[in-house]
Amino acid sequence: MRAPRVPSARGWLGAGAGADTTIQVPASFRGTTVQVCGLHPFAVGDGTSMLGVPLGVHEHTSATVCADPMSWFQGDAIGNPSVFVMGLPALGKTSLVARMCVGLAGYGVLPFVLGDTRPDYVPTIEALGGEVHRLGRNRDYINPLDPGESTVAAQRLRAAGFEREAQEVEADAHGRRLTTVLGLIAIQRKGPTTEAEEAVLDRALHIVDARLDRVPIMSDVLDVVREDRTSCVRRSSTGVAGRSTRPRRRAWSCR
Repeated sequence: MRAPRVPSARGWLGAGAGADTTIQVPASFRGTTVQVCGLHPFAVGDGTSMLGVPLGVHEHTSATVCADPMSWFQGDAIGNPSVFVMGLPALGKTSLVARMCVGLAGYGVLPFVLGDTRPDYVPTIEALGGEVHRLGRNRDYINPLDPGESTVAAQRLRAAGFEREAQEVEADAHGRRLTTVLGLIAIQRKGPTTEAEEAVLDRALHIVDARLDRVPIMSDVLDVVREDRTSCVRRSSTGVAGRSTRPRRRAWSCR
């Protein structure tokens, strides 16, 4: 007794039998339960989430794959709005992040790309109508003495009667600027700064803020130190005990 013949996974084998070497992916359609309620129960379920920026289609189900750190964080899918992208070169890491940036911009999230050295995201930011600052010599620059919005915030707090909170905001802004300038000096000279230099810079920043009605730049601080360096060193040295003032004055150079 012969076993009944059955076709293979690709059809009947043999010449003219109709076997196909390539199986086409069937067309898939998506819709709400109101639109396709007559097709229930559905033959294939959809396991992908629609939360986030559309990135592509699933390899097996052809369902839309959506993901981005901000939407997932707001939807309680992840604990913090961050993402780590890792992969081999030329496999689409930059394209993936750029697509997230474009989608998030449509959702109202403002993308910032810091330190784009290649650059990779300049065309994307320009297409979104954003600003591109090219840092370098004879190019754009970052002012380390810019207090940002802290000045306006302090004025609003002071106008509302919160003098103590306004002073705290101003002190925090002053400390950040001082730390930034000291860090730049240490990087440039390849060595740490002294206590006397820190005290002089601290005093010079206070003098610059009191004299100018605009955002100061580094040359303003240097002018203050050059013009009034003796009084700056004298006033700042009183806050550092246990050492003589003469080595401190020699340590600070304005030439």
